[in-house]
Parts: sequence; structure tokens; C-alpha cells
Amino acid sequence: MFLFLGNPAEDFGYMLDGYKSGVITEQRLHDALRRILRLKASLGLHRKPVPELVPAAEALAVIGTDAHRAIAAEIADKTVSLIKDTANNL
Repeated sequence: MFLFLGNPAEDFGYMLDGYKSGVITEQRLHDALRRILRLKASLGLHRKPVPELVPAAEALAVIGTDAHRAIAAEIADKTVSLIKDTANNL
């Protein structure tokens, strides 16, 4: 499971390079895989039918629309929290 920042192929390439160079170890990959599988199992995702897990194409069509971006901005405005005041803002 990857959280991509920009270009998925480029981001995956960085991860693969990290693995090949030894920066990301085999143990680290296995630990991450176990955490992901435990979370999925705790949510019962392995028991749910695909239609419940993957939205229909028409449901995904709203992503990126002006309405979608407005809702996302409103949620971000209401949920962003200052975790650590390293810039002495407070």
C-alpha cells in the first residue's frame, strides 16, 4: 500500500530503488505488509464482496469536480490541527 504524492510510477520507482539499495529492508517490507493485512482483517475487508469495496464508475466521476474540491476544502478548513508548534505560531 502506497500513499502517492504525484506520479505513481515515479513514486513506486523511488520505493523500489530504496529496496534495491538496502535503505528499505526485507524485514521492513514484511512488517509493513503484516500491519496492512492486520488492519484489513480487523475491518473484515476479506469478507466483503467487491461491489461494497469498489465504488461504481459513476460514483467516482465526481472526483475532481468543482463541487468535490469545494467540499474537500471545507473539510480541510474544519479539520486541520496544529500538532506541534515548531514555528512558534502560538
